[in-house]
Amino acid sequence: MFWKREYCPENFRPEELTVFSLRDILLSLRGIKTPAEREAFLNPPDPRLLRPEQTGINPRETDKAVDRIFMAIENNEPIVVYGDYDVDGCSGTAILWENLFYVFKAHALPFIPDRETDGFGLTVEGLKKIYADSRYQLNGEKKGGLIVTVDNGITKNKAIDFAKEHSQDVIVVDHHDKPLDEPSHAQAVIHTLDLCAAGVSYFLTRELLQRKGKKPRFDPLDLVALATVADIVPLTKHNRAFTKHGLEILRESKRPGIAAICQAAGLDQTKIDTVDIGYKIGPRLNAAGRLESAIISLRALCERDPGKALRLASQLETANDQRQKVQKESYLKLKEAISRRRQAATTDGSEELVFVEVGPYPEGVIGLLAGDLVKDYHRVAMVLTETVEPGIYKASVRSIKGFNVTEALEKCRDLLIEPGGHEMAAGFKIRGENVAEFKKRINTLAAEKLTPEMLEKKIKVDCELPINKINFEIFKMIESLGPFGQENPRPVFSARVEISDFQILLDKNENAKARKPTHFKFTAREIIPGEKNPMVKLKRRPVAFKVIGFNKADLANKFAPGETVRISYSLQLNTYNGNGLGSLELEIADIKKDGEPD
Repeated sequence: MFWKREYCPENFRPEELTVFSLRDILLSLRGIKTPAEREAFLNPPDPRLLRPEQTGINPRETDKAVDRIFMAIENNEPIVVYGDYDVDGCSGTAILWENLFYVFKAHALPFIPDRETDGFGLTVEGLKKIYADSRYQLNGEKKGGLIVTVDNGITKNKAIDFAKEHSQDVIVVDHHDKPLDEPSHAQAVIHTLDLCAAGVSYFLTRELLQRKGKKPRFDPLDLVALATVADIVPLTKHNRAFTKHGLEILRESKRPGIAAICQAAGLDQTKIDTVDIGYKIGPRLNAAGRLESAIISLRALCERDPGKALRLASQLETANDQRQKVQKESYLKLKEAISRRRQAATTDGSEELVFVEVGPYPEGVIGLLAGDLVKDYHRVAMVLTETVEPGIYKASVRSIKGFNVTEALEKCRDLLIEPGGHEMAAGFKIRGENVAEFKKRINTLAAEKLTPEMLEKKIKVDCELPINKINFEIFKMIESLGPFGQENPRPVFSARVEISDFQILLDKNENAKARKPTHFKFTAREIIPGEKNPMVKLKRRPVAFKVIGFNKADLANKFAPGETVRISYSLQLNTYNGNGLGSLELEIADIKKDGEPD
């Protein structure tokens, strides 16, 4: 593991660090250098004061959308809010639909497509399902109606044209990359790359409410914060403001569904942070759309009855447990296939820069599997599985820094069906007979872009922070740099320490004999020069901190108790079991033997 040291201030002396000098280093590394930038970062403005155009949204398109929506409301036209099956799509759909339905009393219904039968986003298959359902009152005949997509639609001209043929106008609310060569056929496009889809939906909904002087059903900032973190958009600029202020709303949210999900996940709602969203709330909301129907997640977010909300949260809990099992079993098979192929490849010296993995994997977890591959191998990963349409495969893509997958997919468009997404994550469909040629071409494109340095797994180390400098004042300063997430990671420091009280922790497998090493913990003890010299009288006792290595049991063979090592770590507050004010501990990113190069 390569440690990429981010700091290089002249005359840097770790022993002379103060709270303020460390803060200046950390802000500088995040590109925050002027007083104005520092103020905006540390005290993000209330996003409710933002104008849509400041985020890249075209106000003329917003005006067109608002006018058309009010025309539909006045004429009692049916409105379908056509969302997506992930947290962002469900959150954005909830924001728009609940205000149309409850505040404006519009004849509006939400629609969340089925991942396997309807495909991603606005599709002809999804529209046909709507036409066949009498609740939507859009039977495919020329009787008007309005469809508003949320978190999709920017690349869906075929489906938009199909809707227009049946006399429905379409408004697109999206944040995915636009096609380079074909503008949208929609009546209005509310779009920006700078926000998540829920953020775009927020601005459209806010404009509707302000136009009529009405208040929202719930403060929508809670769902914008939830979606911003779960969709892994950069937590910088406007997204930082949405997340910081939205978290405050989320912790006090009056939505019964939020309270129920937190209860099921064992979370204290009043203390929700980005880690809770990323690892607890987000996966539960996503699980329904992966294995069942994401309408469960949408209902949980919008449910008014606490009892029903608890039952929905229980369904999400069951779905998430099943998702974890399916993902684990599938990934073991995937790693075995890669291992066999890599062993065979050693004879010809070839190396894959892009994994293109085809297998009978459940469609709902292929994105997670691709993410797991990137995490373990630090390669661009594409996992494909056959769809319900014979011979057609669906792919989910995750990339590494330096390789823009949407640009690469555009260069392979002649082999693909409906490619789209973001720079680091995308998806497409492909005919089985084109997979071999696509694999060859995408690896050639990767070879042109990716250098050996880009392919090396790195840990960013902000700066050295000796453990004798750690205190609650330092921790409080670090927390002021949050919320942490994409492009604003929690700071990582390095220190030289001595190990004691080492212990391996096993997983929670119910079968005791099958339990495997998963985590470890030890005590990191400060090294004081001359302390082992019997002639030297120490002025104080060495500082020591508890250390935890979550899912890092593979590092245990790199050190032994009593050994001096260098650790890279982040500073955490342990409040486990109501531990009073909590105690500071170090969470390990990596360990190196003393003297081992970065």
